[in-house]
Amino acid sequence: KFCRGAFRIVTALLDMAALLGEKRRPREVQFHVEMIVAGVQDSISKEADTVLSAWMFFDGYARGLEDRPSSYAGKIDKLRSAALVAFRDALACAHDLLEASGFAG
Repeated sequence: KFCRGAFRIVTALLDMAALLGEKRRPREVQFHVEMIVAGVQDSISKEADTVLSAWMFFDGYARGLEDRPSSYAGKIDKLRSAALVAFRDALACAHDLLEASGFAG
């Protein structure tokens, strides 16, 4: 459940970033999106929009873990590590956005 939830959070972040587009994306978000995309760049299409490709990558894992969790049983340790790093990046992005908005204490 943790892996699926973490991947869902990252897909929401990437979806927001893709909807905003590179020109309207806040720099606090841009930095983290670039880091997330860099982490999966070997597994995504080079010809397509990298943010959308990364979204598809994470969405595929989130959906797969929801629809057919038993097929990921042998990969759970690697998925946990990837989910933890992705979740960390999403939390860091949220923190930076709050800090930039002045709402962080």
